[in-house]
Amino acid sequence: MTKNFKINKTNSVDLAFAESCLMAGSLSQKEFKQWLYYVIEHTDIDKLPTYIFDIMELEDLREIFKGANGPIGFDAFSDLSDIEENAIDGIAYKRGFYDHPLNYDIHISREDALKALTASPHIEDRFRETFPFIDY
Repeated sequence: MTKNFKINKTNSVDLAFAESCLMAGSLSQKEFKQWLYYVIEHTDIDKLPTYIFDIMELEDLREIFKGANGPIGFDAFSDLSDIEENAIDGIAYKRGFYDHPLNYDIHISREDALKALTASPHIEDRFRETFPFIDY
C-alpha cells in the first residue's frame, strides 16, 4: 500500500517531523533510517526523491540539517508549534533518551516536556503513525 509522504521541497512536513524527532532524541539514528526504509517501501518509486537514498548512506545523520549544503538541498518545513516541539521532547523522556549522560544541555525539564505532551496528545498519535515500527 502506497502512502503520500510529505518529503519533498514543496511539502516537507513529514520529513521535518522525522528530523525534529531525531533532533529531540525521541528517535535514534537507526530508527530514522528504519523510517527511510518504511518510506521507500510505501512510496511509488516514481515519486520518491533521490536524496532519500543519499540520506541512507550517511554515517552521521546530522548532515541532513545543513540545508542547501546538505544531501537534501533544502531545509524541511516544520508545521509544529513550540509546544508541539516540546511534546516531542516529552516522547524522548518517555522513551528514556534523557536517562543517561548526554554530551549537551537538555533545554527542557522532564515535567515541562511531559506537560507539553499531555497538552498535545496528537503529537504522540502522529509519532506512532509516522513510526509504526516503534513500540514503546
